[in-house]
Amino acid sequence: MPRIDIANALKESRIFAGLTCEDVAVQIGKSAKTVNAWENNRGQPDADTFVTLCGIYNVNISQLFGMDSDNEVLGNKKNTLGKSEDALVKLLNKDPKKMEKAFKILEILFEDDT
Repeated sequence: MPRIDIANALKESRIFAGLTCEDVAVQIGKSAKTVNAWENNRGQPDADTFVTLCGIYNVNISQLFGMDSDNEVLGNKKNTLGKSEDALVKLLNKDPKKMEKAFKILEILFEDDT
């Protein structure tokens, strides 16, 4: 996978997770400048950090590298979320209680009526 694709995958995964570079930096013990550099093809994290980032972004390594077709955000596919949906994802990722409520609402809306 070309380095530019890895940089894009890192950035798209972070954004989809509703996190800022600073949020990620705090979790991995690096600077936001370092995270930003990885996302702009000015270096790459080491293997251990890639694994840590997968946990933070809630993706597996195949998804992070854009090899999993089930992940609509990565690879050559564009993020399918609009601005409103993206804002909602960011809000829910910052507040676990709101996320829990949102999932309960979605379960009710999409429960099987059989």
